Amino acid sequence: MTDALSASQALEEARAARVQVAARLDCPAHMHALVALLMAVMVASQSLPEPLNLFAIAPSLCALVLLVAYQRRRFGFFVNGYRRGRTRWVAISLLLFVEAVLFGSIWLKESWRLALVPLAGGVVVFPVTLFASYRWQAAYKADLAQAAG
Repeated sequence: MTDALSASQALEEARAARVQVAARLDCPAHMHALVALLMAVMVASQSLPEPLNLFAIAPSLCALVLLVAYQRRRFGFFVNGYRRGRTRWVAISLLLFVEAVLFGSIWLKESWRLALVPLAGGVVVFPVTLFASYRWQAAYKADLAQAAG
């Protein structure tokens, strides 16, 4: 009887922990904007001539690594965007969109000599990534709430 009671208490504690994590996950607006800006800069930087366009991506990638470290320090954890559940679809959709804009911009720049297309692509990527970042957070919180019962 105590084993069933212990298991029930453990499940309840796990549910309570998920609810607490969901409550702590309210990311400030500036963090959503920073992620969107970094993604937009990676696309827009392709407007620069080679090899400057490659060097322009490096600071953005480093900033993303620092952002992950900051989130781990601030929250005590970092959640991978490709985790199972609703968040995976948000992350994959965003990845496909950004990659399509990036490669399409590069193709237009190289094939048609339209050097400013990647800059316009970055302008388009910013609001879409900003929306996706908020949507990802909402999906993650919904997954946690559903798992908590």
